[in-house]
Amino acid sequence: MRFCFLLAIIFAFNVSQVHAQDLAKALEDHFQVYLIKPDKRSQGDRVNISGDKAVIYYWRSLDKHKPDELICDAYEWLLLGRTSYGKGAKEAFDKYPTLSTIELSFYDLEFGTKKGTHRAEILPSQTVVEYLRVGVRKDSLMKKSYNRKKIKQMMKDKQCVEVGKEYVDTTSINDAYMRSKK
Repeated sequence: MRFCFLLAIIFAFNVSQVHAQDLAKALEDHFQVYLIKPDKRSQGDRVNISGDKAVIYYWRSLDKHKPDELICDAYEWLLLGRTSYGKGAKEAFDKYPTLSTIELSFYDLEFGTKKGTHRAEILPSQTVVEYLRVGVRKDSLMKKSYNRKKIKQMMKDKQCVEVGKEYVDTTSINDAYMRSKK
């Protein structure tokens, strides 16, 4: 009896893991955030599914972009998708009803060195620094009058702050890190 129960738990866990992997891949395709093949991406570029929450992690170096442009990009990618083929959070909530929260996280990699285990051994190291995270909740977004064309026009007109206030539920910014990169 215990063995059957244990098998049922293992089977349910495996099914949920497969579902999470399938949903992560579907969200990659949905938002079109990643433009390069998976084997060419940073190891941190991934979609993480935890329960009813999805977090899309993307490496975007601060060395080449201004902070205000990055915030605008994050809002746009989350609400509309990255490319003209991408779709946004509202369409994702419609298509994947098990999701209740979607977040987009921009991170940077700090490259350095660390001591190895052998004498005089120096190894390369990478430190992940999340500097921006934006998110929307399904219950909140579905209550708002979501007009894709209006949002696209607002983004084109550089009204990112207004878009963020109206549609985005959470914005977390690592100000100290962003200032250090100016």
